[in-house]
Amino acid sequence: MKRTNKAFTVVEVIIVIAVIGILAAILIVALPRAIDEAHEKSALSDARNALIGAHLDATGDIADNIMVITEKYNKIYVFGGQSNSEELTPFDANPLELHTQEEILQALCDLHILNAPIGWEIIPHNDDFDNVEIFSGVYFADERTDMQKRIDIEVGKTMKVPGSGVLNMKWSVDNILTASIQNGKIAGNAIGHTTLHASCGNLRLEYPLYIGKKAVISTFAELKEQAENTADDSVFIYCDRDCELTPEKSELPLVIPEGKHVALCSGSFKEPEGEYGIRYNITKQSDCVNALIINKGGIFVLDNVGVTFDNTLALQENPDNYVRMDGDIIENIDGGIVRVSGMYPIVKNTAIYTFGLFAPSLLQPEKTADGMRQQKGYCINNVDGEVTVLGCEYIDSICNGEKGTLIIEGQSDNSGVNLHLIENRGVANKLKNVEFSCLGRNDLRNNIILNTGTIYNITDCEFITSKGTYAIIHTDGIIHRINECVFYENAYTEEKLASFDTLDGFESITEEIKHKYREIKSVPFIMVENGRIGKITEVTAGTKKHPFTERFITHTEPGDLHCIVSGKFLTQPHADYIAKGSICVHDVIYGWYIVEVENYN
Repeated sequence: MKRTNKAFTVVEVIIVIAVIGILAAILIVALPRAIDEAHEKSALSDARNALIGAHLDATGDIADNIMVITEKYNKIYVFGGQSNSEELTPFDANPLELHTQEEILQALCDLHILNAPIGWEIIPHNDDFDNVEIFSGVYFADERTDMQKRIDIEVGKTMKVPGSGVLNMKWSVDNILTASIQNGKIAGNAIGHTTLHASCGNLRLEYPLYIGKKAVISTFAELKEQAENTADDSVFIYCDRDCELTPEKSELPLVIPEGKHVALCSGSFKEPEGEYGIRYNITKQSDCVNALIINKGGIFVLDNVGVTFDNTLALQENPDNYVRMDGDIIENIDGGIVRVSGMYPIVKNTAIYTFGLFAPSLLQPEKTADGMRQQKGYCINNVDGEVTVLGCEYIDSICNGEKGTLIIEGQSDNSGVNLHLIENRGVANKLKNVEFSCLGRNDLRNNIILNTGTIYNITDCEFITSKGTYAIIHTDGIIHRINECVFYENAYTEEKLASFDTLDGFESITEEIKHKYREIKSVPFIMVENGRIGKITEVTAGTKKHPFTERFITHTEPGDLHCIVSGKFLTQPHADYIAKGSICVHDVIYGWYIVEVENYN
């Protein structure tokens, strides 16, 4: 019988070997990853169980923000989350090499991956999970701003990269002529700025790097010398802790020269123990100046440092001692750039801000011929440059001129923005995460946003008005979108009016003045005069605690303004303002009027 068995050809053998090689390569890559994922899931399970045990053993409330560090399989796994939830978020660079928990937390804070505004403390839990530590007061800082992540270094000096020795980060720099990285150290080569890049596992980070001269100051005279008179093109000025800079009138204004980069910083993101920042004390009208700070074509960074006009003492002695401060706190001209970040206020009329009330001499409304508010000085007056605000406890007023560009974006981790007034005549690219309020001070004459320019996006903002106060007056300009904002009116109750008698320094608030409050009528949140609005989406108008009786929006000119795409309202929006393709339905159970896209799935 003839044999039909046939051996593999050389080509077939090569194909089989190649397939086996490909499969092996895939396994070599996938198997360690699968093992790491399994280990992380096991570490996450331990972390959740320990957190549940901590709640069972706790005698009081556990802080909202927590960080859990688990040691497992000779590695460290980091998770962040909220104490009231079992959901924990793994750190992108898990697993880490073995280090103490304190070393890991400090390294992650140095990298601005974590935020610990008041330090951290260990939360006790069940001993069954002794490989787990739970920390309160520390959490992932996903929204740290560029200014908060900024790294400063002097020319000719070196510094260790953040987190060195704990995370095996790979570092690179965009401009090696300005700075370089070698052996885990950053070297400042020339004055300027560039960007640092860091990566570890799935983690990708960027840090603005500024190279210039550093100076530590404790008086306003020293600040003025460094900002105006030094030959350095870039200077980073740090205030001493518990430092208050109180200029004399003869020292004002502080002028940032054209082309010079001046950063005034606190050097810390924690609350100082005493007075802090720049405070100009005014007791009489002759003390007033045109501006405290003039940025004349330079770059001025105000990082975690407050600036105030202060007439508290004069007003405490007599409410009629109010001094009208006609000047600006910061004036930005000649194409200058101003950036503000941090926790401290930039405010005029400090006494009024402090006591939450206005003096009787401010009762008369003032308006310009075009209906805009007559303001004789702003906290920030951006004439023709660029202003970015990424965090501030309170700003009384911002004016964005016809040639100005404005961005305001509050952050979620102790660096929000609270703002009273914006006059926008130029371009506002973004107003995001801002609490706008007009309460208890100049309510008879002030509104919140006065717009004759272009606003591209107002999103995630809260507007708190008083009776007679509009949230937005929109004249001859364009607002492209208002998204996910909340509007409500905080009206004066008789209880609140009665409390005015108890405020120090305001005994002269008479029944006649209080009656003026009672006569003020509610107005719509948005007044449109010849302006255009693109879309209003996902807004909430009114709250159960603070209902309102007026329309959400009104238009003074004939014609339609179909802009409300979606949202919920305590008062029914007029059909003229509902966007085409959207409908309004009444929720009889909860009392809301719901606007939504028709046939939306």
